[in-house]
Amino acid sequence: RDPKATYALKRYWRPVHADDAELHPPEGAIYKQFDDRLAISGDQVRPKRPKHALASHDIMVNGIPDDTLESIRRGLTSERHKKAIPPLDPLILETDPDAENRFDKEPITRLQIAPREPVNRRHTQILMPMGIVIKLFSSLYELISCLIDFITGHQEAHDVFFILHRDVSSGNLLIFNSLDDDGTTFGRLIDYDHAKQARSTKLVREQKEPVTNKKLAIIEMLLEDLFPFQQLTVNMDVLNEAYSWVKKPSTAADYISAVLTQFGDIAPKSTVDITKLAWKIPDPHRKWPDWQARAARTAERTGTLPYMSAEVIAGKYIIKPDKKRIMPSFAHEAIHDLESFLWVLVRICLTRNGPGINAYREELIEESENYNAKIATTVKKYFQTETPSALKDAKVDLMESPEDFEDIVACFHPYFEPLKDLVLQWWGILILGYQYRAYEFFDIHECILRLLRNVRDSLKTHPKDDAARVALEIARRKKLEQKRLATFKLQRPETPSCGSAGPDVTTPEVSLQQNRVTRYVSQVDRAPSGGSLSPSRPVKRKKDGPV
Repeated sequence: RDPKATYALKRYWRPVHADDAELHPPEGAIYKQFDDRLAISGDQVRPKRPKHALASHDIMVNGIPDDTLESIRRGLTSERHKKAIPPLDPLILETDPDAENRFDKEPITRLQIAPREPVNRRHTQILMPMGIVIKLFSSLYELISCLIDFITGHQEAHDVFFILHRDVSSGNLLIFNSLDDDGTTFGRLIDYDHAKQARSTKLVREQKEPVTNKKLAIIEMLLEDLFPFQQLTVNMDVLNEAYSWVKKPSTAADYISAVLTQFGDIAPKSTVDITKLAWKIPDPHRKWPDWQARAARTAERTGTLPYMSAEVIAGKYIIKPDKKRIMPSFAHEAIHDLESFLWVLVRICLTRNGPGINAYREELIEESENYNAKIATTVKKYFQTETPSALKDAKVDLMESPEDFEDIVACFHPYFEPLKDLVLQWWGILILGYQYRAYEFFDIHECILRLLRNVRDSLKTHPKDDAARVALEIARRKKLEQKRLATFKLQRPETPSCGSAGPDVTTPEVSLQQNRVTRYVSQVDRAPSGGSLSPSRPVKRKKDGPV
């Protein structure tokens, strides 16, 4: 009678690929894998977290799955056309119900796709905890802490279950209250409905190719040319490791130089070792999902456009260490999702003026006297382009001239000043990973998590987080939760003990919502283990004609 929590019922049509279903696991099945592992960890995980999903199932109609192939399409084919999506009213940006964070000032034109046979989709629903979109963070400390949680979860899915999310976006990154009832929060990446799972794995790195003394001498000589005044002493293990990845002395020297510039201390007469380069000798038995054996289909979605890597948009490699290097076939990899996380953070830093609601920057509103054309142009160029090709061109230019990323960071709101170095270093690691496909590529999660943890430690007492503003956002969240709970609270007196029901004073709207929730939860309670719920529908399926 007195609800303690609210949940979101996600209902959608998931794609079904009959020929390789194991590579497209249902979202509910993915969450079950995560929750089974969470249950094993038990009290070791802090803060204590709720399940990813309380229940999930495909909707059945008269014992038959409700899908587009049998229930709706009945053999019909369709064509896709360009369709303009109108911009959102600025007044509802803060309460965008689909949480997609669209700040579009112009219509977006969808990519035109050649006519093809539509993918079959099955009607599915999942009961999940409710969270808060990441743009409504309460402090910089919470923002960075949640990013750590997002990427840690992504790493576990990738390294343990060989699952890649492929659709990292602002609407899929949520803040949740912990079950510890002490006000702590955590971040969780949701919506794995476009994830892929690898069928096979490969070793992170094949057996090392022997490096001759002559090749090592060449690498040393090239490094002396690159750092003529430093008189660096480069340990032999660094030379061996660099060559073992790129298989060419000149490229190995360039790789060491690039990493030194990004991370290392290049003071005169210093010694360069593995630790200084933030490298970690890889486990020779470590398995890596073989995404080359799992290329995307023509109809598959591989991300939300404003957050996608240029390589994913283009479907090919943009930068390589040298033109002669033989590259594997292109596939969406973990590093591409880690770039998407970065673009989410960049958009927040460009468009927000601080924590909480009503924090959209005045500089982006044309009617405001504080409107800033340079900042607005930057946001439009990287997040509000009219076509995928325009966004691809903008991001390709960035990858080919990585230093231009500083122009984007220069447009951050002053509130995010402490994150500027973090963002630039994150971008630098991505470029190293893309270009050399070595440590920074295969250890991308740990590289970024190391940066984030260092920044989080420095933000525990951040002066820019005004205590009053933080408290205001926390109070708003509590009030919102109370409002949600009140929606489902029973509005009539308890049934008398004698069994005679009292007068029903429930409003029709609340009664309808309550009955739907009660009916669903009661079905969940009665559902057999591994079984599926079958909501009844007053429709009879006929062999001829649509339902």
